[in-house]
Parts: sequence; C-alpha cells; structure tokens
Amino acid sequence: MRQDLVGAVNDVGQQHLEADWRVLAQLAPTDPLPFELALIKTIEDENWARASTFAEETLRRQPRSLAARLYLFRYAALQQDFEMLLLHYDQLVELRSLNSDILSDALIGVFREAGKWTALLEYLNTHPTSGRLLVRKLMSEPIESDDFEPVVMQYIDSRGQYLRRLAERKYYEQAHAAWLSVVSADKKYNDTVPFNHEFHERVEPEPFNWKIHSPRAEFHPQGGLNASYLGDKKRLIVEQTFRTASGSQRLIIRARGRLSKNGGSFAWVISCLPDAEELLSEKLLLSKNDLYETMDAPLAIPEENCTFGKIQLWGIPGEFPKTSRIQIQSVKLVSMMNGPEPNAQ
Repeated sequence: MRQDLVGAVNDVGQQHLEADWRVLAQLAPTDPLPFELALIKTIEDENWARASTFAEETLRRQPRSLAARLYLFRYAALQQDFEMLLLHYDQLVELRSLNSDILSDALIGVFREAGKWTALLEYLNTHPTSGRLLVRKLMSEPIESDDFEPVVMQYIDSRGQYLRRLAERKYYEQAHAAWLSVVSADKKYNDTVPFNHEFHERVEPEPFNWKIHSPRAEFHPQGGLNASYLGDKKRLIVEQTFRTASGSQRLIIRARGRLSKNGGSFAWVISCLPDAEELLSEKLLLSKNDLYETMDAPLAIPEENCTFGKIQLWGIPGEFPKTSRIQIQSVKLVSMMNGPEPNAQ
C-alpha cells in the first residue's frame, strides 16, 4: 500500500489520496510517509499550527525527514523563534541534503531582517560545524564590531579577513588592537619592525604580518623569503602594515640572489597610511651572486598623519625582461637613535 501510495502521489498529487494515507497511518503508525503527506496538505491550506504538529510527528518517526526540518526551520523564522531556528538549521546542516551556502544565506537573512544578531553570535561561540562558513558570510553584515570581534577572533582562518576589513575601512587602531590579542609572547618577533622581520611561518594574521601576493614567492622553512620575478611588469610580491615610530630611521636589508642586468629588479617601498604618501623606494642592488649582502637606506617618518605605515616588496620591470631570483633573510627598520647596525659578514 505504501509503494502504491508513493507512486500515486508522483502521478496525480497527494490531494486526491487523503483517505489512503489516513488508512496507511492507521495500519503503520510508525511510518513517516502519511505525516509528510499531511504536512504538505496543511502547508497548502496555510494551516501553520497544524502543519507544525504534522512536522513534529514526522520527525518522531523519521528524524532525517528533510520536508519536516525545512518546514520547522521556515516556521521558526516566521515566528522569530531563534532558538528553534538554530536547532533546525543545525540539523539541516548535519543532513547534508541542501546546498550549505544557500541554507546559510537563508539563516543570516532571518537575523538581518530582524536586526538582532545576539542569538547567532552566541551560536557561533559553540563552534558549530558551519561556523567558519557563517563567520565568513557575516563579514559584510552590519554587526557592531564590539559584538562581532570576540566571536570572529576565535576562528583562526577568519582573523585575517576581519582585520583586512577593518584596515580597508581605515580603522587601523582597532584592527591593530585586535591583532595584538592573538600575537605570540615571543619577543624575537614582537620587538622588531616590521613584525616577523625574518619571514618565518607564523600563525599571526595579516595585515600586521606578511601577506604574500605573488605565486612565485614563498617563505623558506628555516626563515627568509624566496622570490622570483619575470621582469615583465610591475608586481607586488609581499607587504605588511605596521605601527610606525616617528623620526629618523634606517631600513636594513639582508639578502642574496641573482639579478639579471636590465631584466628587472626588486625594490622595497615604505609609505604612510592612510594616504599612501611614499617615504622610501629602495632598489636591491646585489653585486655578489648568491652571497648574502647587507643594504642600508635612511628615511624619515613624520610625526603627523603617519601612525601606521605599509612596507612592500615590488618587482620592477626591466628593459629586457628576464627572470631574477632573490632570498631575503631579513628586513627591519631601526631608529637612528640606536646607533649603527653592525655589518653582517
């Protein structure tokens, strides 16, 4: 009878078969099919309270019923019952029967329309299965930073995106304060400008740690930055935002490599934020193939409008493009007040 009923529903629709599914419910009271059919009928009749009853009865018989979960998810959204909404969302995620992007968009849409985010943020504090996806999608939502920041900083993969978002809006102080909350206590990295001046693999996120832009650049396992450049057009290789200290400074670079004559070159550029006023552009001039050399360039950081700066390594095109390769062991800014930096051998 069940097989015949399923076939008939597919052929003519369930509205003509109410008597049959009522009989099936009496003959097989643990079968979820009659209750799913009743759920569909009551939804068509817009009898929401009764539909909820049939959905719950369906779940008692089959907890994996997609139709029942979807209805209860929708009903909780209409009622703005956030606790039940999140419960059924969680179950729908576990069923893996729906596109997770679409389902998460629907969930966020409910909270956006209500203008209330507290329940969703508390849910994210439990680190649910879809937490990373939801956090990423919430980046563009109008949530107060004071509410969102404690949540997003728990998700390691999302920290960089969140801090970039703040920096793009020129909230450098707030971004830097949030970044400091996850910085290692290791003074080897924290007491230098820029941070991680020897290019080690670090968990601290950008933009206050290095961001590699070029697919032809990578961190060396023992520290240092390896990069090659085709010399074809100007390319950003790596960059970092940093808190500045005003006054006379020196940029000290230790590097080795092979630079082709007139084929292209590398240059470090330092500028003030937020207006990108350039303070220094220093080409790397290496005279000894594959032997480390130390370069030193002076610059002055102004007292005003330069609380934060950006340091970037660029590939500069040559007249006759040719591949150049470089390994940068370290790069750091040192105050002139500290005296001369000893030359490396």
